[in-house]
Formats: sequence, structure tokens, C-alpha cells
Amino acid sequence: QGYSANDNPIQVVDTGSAGTVSATYTPTTYLQFTITSNAPSIIDFTVSVTGNGQTYSGSGNTWDQQTVSFTVPYGTYQWSVSPASVIFATHGIKYTYVLSPQSSGSATTNATIDLQYVQQSATFNYTWTESGLPSGTQWSVSVNGQTYSTTGNSITLWFNSGQTYSWTASASNGWVAHPGSGSFSSYGSASITFAPALTASVSNIYPNPADANQPVTFTLSASGGSGSYSYSWTVAGPSGSTVASGTYPSSGYTSSTSYTTGFTPSSSGTYTIYLTVKDSIGDQATAQGSLNVNGPLTIVSFYVSPNPGT
Repeated sequence: QGYSANDNPIQVVDTGSAGTVSATYTPTTYLQFTITSNAPSIIDFTVSVTGNGQTYSGSGNTWDQQTVSFTVPYGTYQWSVSPASVIFATHGIKYTYVLSPQSSGSATTNATIDLQYVQQSATFNYTWTESGLPSGTQWSVSVNGQTYSTTGNSITLWFNSGQTYSWTASASNGWVAHPGSGSFSSYGSASITFAPALTASVSNIYPNPADANQPVTFTLSASGGSGSYSYSWTVAGPSGSTVASGTYPSSGYTSSTSYTTGFTPSSSGTYTIYLTVKDSIGDQATAQGSLNVNGPLTIVSFYVSPNPGT
């Protein structure tokens, strides 16, 4: 079954003596594999067939040698194709192609097996690059709740296409990331600048306590952040209403880490000085100080007679 002889029919001539006739039988049954692809490049593949105590192997590609055939004795064979999957990378995106409907199986002779490499998934990379941190400082990026850390200056990760991812960045020892968060859904990158945490303070309130209508000075200070600051302050009087305010500089930012200003309270009570400092990369810090003010001095006039009793 599944064989044919050579030189068939065979001519036999009687010569009056004994003789022999030889015939060679070869298989006529086959297994044929046709493998195609919609991948962006040629895929080279190898087909292996095993059965009846024999192993057969053949190679092809998805461009100009898509069909590989084997002439084998009649029977059922196990077969496999490699590679079962292929990854192509281009412009920061990885495409994974797999053999469909399968990469291995069994087949009985005189069968044609059609397979195709089809796209299973696409992945892309996203890179975060930092500046501002001292060398060797550990920093982290958290993506959808998963944290990745490094002491280098960049982190590159791969993600499945078709989703939107949210991220936050952080570092130890009070360093603040700018920007500190974001989202992405495709190949790209983000540049992160780290700066020391911005702080503010109100100090040197003098005199304290003060008297009503007595000029009072105080010092407003900032540290950390980008090193360029804007100061905005208000003073709330005993009733809570604003009695004084100011900004420094009048526009833009200054590199000054402190400046002194003041106001004159008009009545007794407790005054609160509120300070807001912003830096040039968007951070903000607040502080406040308290001033106690006594009532105005009471001047008592009295007359002393030079002639007692009169």
C-alpha cells in the first residue's frame, strides 16, 4: 500500500534457462507542509517528521520556499515546525508572531498541512531618564503598582500594546521628582528632574511682642527646590482678616534664599504671618509665624499744684 515499482510493466523473455527479475518499490504517499506569514520580514523554518522508525527534515521560508514535501511510506507521522514563534523589533516595538493553528501534531500520509505565522501580540518600550540626583542615588518608577528601581540614570521597560499605563517617580532622602507622575500607551520616554524638597520658614519676628502702631519686621526664607523662588506673604489680624500682604520679587523668581519685610500692627491681639514659597519647577512650600501685639500705650495727664492745699 502506497508503493510503486520501477520499470513497470516488466518484460520477461523465455531463454530456456533460469533467471531472475528485480523490481524496486518506492513510496508514492506523501506529507506536504505549506507555511505562510504576514510578518514584516522573511521567516526561515524547519519541518521535522517522525514515524515508521524514520525521521525526515526539510527547510523552507515564508517568502519563496513556502512548501516543504516529504515522500514517505504509508502511515501516521508526528510532525513539528520550528521556530514556533518569532519576535520582530522595530522603532521600539516588539511584534510576536506564532504558528497557527499549531506548531506540532500528527498526520496520516497524503495530507497537506497549511500553517501561518500570525501576530499574537505587540510590545513596546518606554524609558525614564533622570537628572539632578547625586551619583549612585537610588530612584524608582512605579507602573500600575509595580516598582522598578535603579542607581543608574535611566530605566527602560517593555509593555503590552493596547493598554494605558500610569506611573509615578520617587527617590530617597527627600528628593522630589519633576514631573512626578504621568501616563502612556505607546513607545516613548520621559525626562525626570530631581530636586531637594522645597521648604519655607518665617523667623526673626521683631519685636515680639510688639506694641500697637509699632513697626514689626520678619524674615522669610526658602531652601531646596530648584534654587529659584517667589515669595508671597499675608498677615491676618486678630479678627482673621488680612491686614498686610506682599510678594517678592514682583514678578518671576529670585535666587535669594531669604528676605526681610514688615508691617505695622494697628491694634492689640495675635497676628499670624502666612508664607507661600514657589520654585521655578512648580513645587510649593508654606510656613507661618505668630506675633503678639500689646494695646497702645495709655497717656495719663495730671496736674500737680505748686501750692499744696490750694
